[in-house]
Amino acid sequence: MLCANVLSARVAVASRVSGDSRGPKSRTAFDKCVLTGAIINSNYIEPLRFIEDARSTVLDRVRDVMGRYNSVKVNTTLKGEFVAGDKVAVKTIATKNHPLLITSDLREWYNRYVIDAILAGGVGGVSGT
Repeated sequence: MLCANVLSARVAVASRVSGDSRGPKSRTAFDKCVLTGAIINSNYIEPLRFIEDARSTVLDRVRDVMGRYNSVKVNTTLKGEFVAGDKVAVKTIATKNHPLLITSDLREWYNRYVIDAILAGGVGGVSGT
């Protein structure tokens, strides 16, 4: 049983800093390079249901960022406190960075690179830590 959970998404944005590439600004290659958001809920028992219900919120936030930038890299992390009887385990499952373009199918990305990746990481049951 899942007691508390957090699904967070980290978006890396590649927005080049203007100016001479040989000047002092070249040390800072990107402006606003990481944006992070989190969805927190303590009412879900099934992790899959929580991840599926969080889909529209995550996709809305990613679309918002992509409206300002043409391409991003996104990874997600599920952190949960799992309770089975008198045992409590805190588990974190992170997905790999995945590049998204303005033409990317975000629903396909979420299904394949968020839901499937998190389930493959061990959320099917209470296993590991």
